[in-house]
Formats: sequence, C-alpha cells, structure tokens
Amino acid sequence: MKRVTVLGATGSVGRRALELCAQFTDVFRIEGLAARGSSPDLVVELCRIHRPKALALIDERAIDRVSRALPHPRPEILAGPRGLDTLAREVDADVVLSAIVGGAGLLPTMAALESGKAVAIANKGAAPPR
Repeated sequence: MKRVTVLGATGSVGRRALELCAQFTDVFRIEGLAARGSSPDLVVELCRIHRPKALALIDERAIDRVSRALPHPRPEILAGPRGLDTLAREVDADVVLSAIVGGAGLLPTMAALESGKAVAIANKGAAPPR
C-alpha cells in the first residue's frame, strides 16, 4: 500500500487526487493533508473521509474551528508554513503530492525530497498564449 500526503488538499487538483485515492483504498492510504484553511468545512469533510494522521493548516485562524469540528480521534494539527514543512518531512508517507499553487509549495516540496520521499508535482497550468 502506498502512503500518501497531499499538499493543497482543498484545491481542485488535491480534491481530484483524493477522490482517486478513495476509489483505490487497497492501493492508497492518506497519511497527511495540508490546506490553506480558507474552507474549514471542506477540510473537516476531507479529514472525516480520509482520516489522515496529520493535518497542516497554513491559516492559523482556521485551526480552532477545524479542531472543534473534527471527530475523535483527531489528526495531529500542524500550524503555519512550518507546520506544512513538518508535515511534508515527518509524516510517514511514501509519496507527497505537491498541489499547492505557486511558490508556496516550494519549501514543503523540498522538505519532502530531503527526507527521501517520492514527490509528485501536480499543476493545472495555464493555456499557452495564442
């Protein structure tokens, strides 16, 4: 079984990856999720579905709301950019999917690589100019 951490779990790419993992529960196990925290209800829903061991929220203001809404046992909740790096580096995962927009995903992606994890880069990209 492949253990997966998804950085950018509430974005369209992250949500699609989680949907695929949910279809193949004999192949994939979600160990960690990371999100900005601007959609706390969605974060809670994803945690209920996937039951990660750890959750990183960039927006520290969302932590109280999310932690109160999560059922027990709760994932470990990590805060801010450091929490994101810790999630990518220390959660026991085989693969870290980096689906965070722009430069915000660079440091946690590097942390995952430095810790020896395989990294999958996901990006919607933009259409080339005409």
